[in-house]
Amino acid sequence: MLTTIDLVLYGFLAVVLLPIVLISLASGSKQPKGSLFAKYYRAEPWLGLTGNVFLLVLCAKAVTTIAHHFGAIDAGLAGAIEVWTNVPFLLLLLAVLGLWIMALRRVHSLRTAG
Repeated sequence: MLTTIDLVLYGFLAVVLLPIVLISLASGSKQPKGSLFAKYYRAEPWLGLTGNVFLLVLCAKAVTTIAHHFGAIDAGLAGAIEVWTNVPFLLLLLAVLGLWIMALRRVHSLRTAG
């Protein structure tokens, strides 16, 4: 049973964030040049794509949870989808964290060297 805040959060992921991620993946997710994080995305070019795929898996997990809550899919299918999305979720989480650490180190080393 999902609480109201769970429904709001999962609904936001499924209704608002999912289309944004799909559009970003389709358009190539270019960072604005004046962005606060632009230097990190320039230092680590795979950060944007990996982050978008991570958000896509997160949205898939949210859609599965909402569909199961409202009875659109049964518990067996929801469990199978959950198992199949847990591994990519963990791997992509580790990849995103690793890429952020590498980007932070590169920007920091460029700042101290220059």
